[in-house]
Amino acid sequence: MKKKNHKTFWRGHTIFRVFFRLVFDYMWDTIQRIFRGGEVMERLRPDLYRRQAIRLRETAILLGGVWVKLGQFFSTRVDLLPREYTEELSKLQNEVPSEDVAGIIRVIELEFGKPIDGIFQTFDREVLAAASLGQVHLAVLPSGEKAAVKVLRPEIEEIVNSDLKTLQRIIVILEIFTDWGRRFDLTALYREFSSSLISELDYIQEGKNCERFATNFGDDERVKIPQVYWEYTTRRVLTLEYVEGYKIAEVELWKECTTPALIVPLLVEVYIQQILEQGFFHGDPHPGNILVLPDGRLGLIDFGLVGQVTTTDKAGLRGLILALATKNSPGMVKAFLELGFLRPETDIVVVRRALDRILERVYDMPLNKFTNEQWVEIMREFEEVVRAEPFQIPSTFIVLGRTVGTLFGLCVYLEPDTQFINLLEPHLKRLAITEGSQDTWTQYQQKFLAFMGTLFEIPGLLQRTLTLAEQGNLHIKIDSHIIARILRSQEKAIRFLGRSIVFTAFLLTAVAMYINGKVFESHVYLIMALLVGLFLLFGWFSYDKFNGGRG
Repeated sequence: MKKKNHKTFWRGHTIFRVFFRLVFDYMWDTIQRIFRGGEVMERLRPDLYRRQAIRLRETAILLGGVWVKLGQFFSTRVDLLPREYTEELSKLQNEVPSEDVAGIIRVIELEFGKPIDGIFQTFDREVLAAASLGQVHLAVLPSGEKAAVKVLRPEIEEIVNSDLKTLQRIIVILEIFTDWGRRFDLTALYREFSSSLISELDYIQEGKNCERFATNFGDDERVKIPQVYWEYTTRRVLTLEYVEGYKIAEVELWKECTTPALIVPLLVEVYIQQILEQGFFHGDPHPGNILVLPDGRLGLIDFGLVGQVTTTDKAGLRGLILALATKNSPGMVKAFLELGFLRPETDIVVVRRALDRILERVYDMPLNKFTNEQWVEIMREFEEVVRAEPFQIPSTFIVLGRTVGTLFGLCVYLEPDTQFINLLEPHLKRLAITEGSQDTWTQYQQKFLAFMGTLFEIPGLLQRTLTLAEQGNLHIKIDSHIIARILRSQEKAIRFLGRSIVFTAFLLTAVAMYINGKVFESHVYLIMALLVGLFLLFGWFSYDKFNGGRG
């Protein structure tokens, strides 16, 4: 018990130390903006973000568990984090050390209640693959079949529960002391992340996911999904048929079996089927999870991260894809609203203009003439729009976005000269026909599409306006510097009062914890009180400077 408490203390201490360093950087950057000017700090900010992201990535690797998963989760959140963060955190996908095999064997023996030799004919001590929550070993079943055995890391459930509590405390602090709480629903993000993480701790569910894929592709002889050996599977141990094959990125090993020219179109078709037809897709298509079999078939493994697309969402996605294919920005905005990408208070006109700026680059050129590099640049511009406007992408589409992005990168790696949009075009045409919109693809003029898109927006815009008015949330913008100055002054005064109350509460709590012998907790609350105190001093200084000389 003491060892566990010490480990929990060490993990909590480590993450709070890194977190408070980030808060200090945030405060120091804000103070420097007053004295050095915003333009200077904007030029320095990318380097600061990069250093912070490296520090977070290194801490995540050190702690493992929740923090690796959290880093992977945020590596796709272009709607929340600067590019420097997402690029650096994306490196966590392949930087997970393996667990000592003795601990893994102990987990298996506890699950089945007998020695490892009484469960499997052989169990390979070498690690096939390591992830943040578990790792995979090769084994031979008593019946002689080769199996891939996936095992949760020892004590990972306790570590996850402890880390999630720490994460909750951090979110509370962020909501109080930063503008993230006003810009994003951090509590909802926490629920999404924790729910996804907890589901990945249940290997029974992963086995069911695998069987669902096997059913969906049961009639497709080009795709191989492993069989689940349920008699050797528990909540913490998953035993699947071992699929013999080569990692898809190892082209030199499988080029005698088939060619990239055959594999890439098959890969795209398989994922379009999953996303737009079956509504259930493999959410982690990195090269280690996609195999090329010796007979040329495609093999999918690792079904812990999956995504589901509802019937409504599939319709929205089809609308978004067709709007993009026909370069119709009003249609794209309409699809974003239907998919829940935009908040009620979003200025639709601003978003539409931003999309128009991107689409202007493609108006005079057929989509199938664009190079992959041009598509990457356009996607980066779209990421900037997402960061600048009040987008908050639902969790399902975060998984989907990462899946499509990884798939695009994989296809470009395998076939650099293949145009990704050319691979999509026949499926999009079939999609247009399926939706009864064949003319949409070939005959409608762009001006007519823009007009119709605007026309369709009017009822929704009217409904949103009336809803906001009924709720008392309808805001009328008045171009008045005096009113804006008064509102800012009031906001600063209220914020100063609120932080004063929080400062007192943290200070009293620290004293109470110390009196009751909880030294670590008292130090945490004391540090929080000191941080709030610094915020108070800085807030008073900036308030006084802003209002100096005004009656």
